[in-house]
Amino acid sequence: MNLNRALDPRDPEVLSVLVDHDAMQTWECLRQLGGRISLATLSAAMGRGIDLVGRSLDRLESVGLVEKQRAQRDQRVPTFEVTCERFSVMGSPDDAETRNTLAHLAEATRSLHATLVTKTKPMQEMDANDVVFGEAHALILDDDDLHELQARLASVAEFLESHGKRVRNARHGVIEHCNYMVSVHMAPLAEPVLPSPVVSLNAGGSVHPPASTHAPDSLLVPMNLSERELEVARELHDGQTRNEIAGKLGLSPHTVHAHCKRIFRKLGIGRAAELRRFALHPLPERHAHPRVERKLGSG
Repeated sequence: MNLNRALDPRDPEVLSVLVDHDAMQTWECLRQLGGRISLATLSAAMGRGIDLVGRSLDRLESVGLVEKQRAQRDQRVPTFEVTCERFSVMGSPDDAETRNTLAHLAEATRSLHATLVTKTKPMQEMDANDVVFGEAHALILDDDDLHELQARLASVAEFLESHGKRVRNARHGVIEHCNYMVSVHMAPLAEPVLPSPVVSLNAGGSVHPPASTHAPDSLLVPMNLSERELEVARELHDGQTRNEIAGKLGLSPHTVHAHCKRIFRKLGIGRAAELRRFALHPLPERHAHPRVERKLGSG
């Protein structure tokens, strides 16, 4: 079995299957079950009719995402197995045909997101164990920012994918219905918009507790920096350039640059100006136990 399969969205049949939500759910459930599975077993595990699941399997087989093994002497019914652990859509945005097909896929993703949103639990019905997190950012991003953000989003996607595999390994042979939705989306704006403040939606558990609006309690405490990194971060926070920091601390510019990269990575920020969100200087004694918070990404 291939670990990854690249699909060409310009193939009409591939595109049709990729936007077929029933087919996509059938593929994922078959992947989670693992091995060769009969239609009846898969249908029962999904809680869906044999005809619907059978049509989805036929479509998946037609684009090479599922392999069918015909009935044999020691196997009275056909069985099905996924041909890869994951698949991706490849194409160049420079090609007009590819742009059109990618637009169809993007619309299907938005449609799935909208469907999942309608299935989320109403706020009035949530309890203390439920967690809600939501933010929307309009940003000014240069090439370096985009590269950094892509890397961070890829890290999130890798975590989500690895979680799905852990669920499969932990509950082999059983398809468990999902109880949370996570949507990750980034796209260029067709028209420029004015910046606006970020309002975080946080409810339930302590995944991302809202900070107090009163300084300095609203500052985040960088608990994961070394003493040297904290020194460099303080100088950056106070407006010093990297060359000035190098001269003041007796370090080479290259070493300061390396410290800055580690600081930004550990704090989840993209530029020195964002250090103002952190308590880098000693706080008064009455703030001996400020809120500790880590946040992926930045606005």
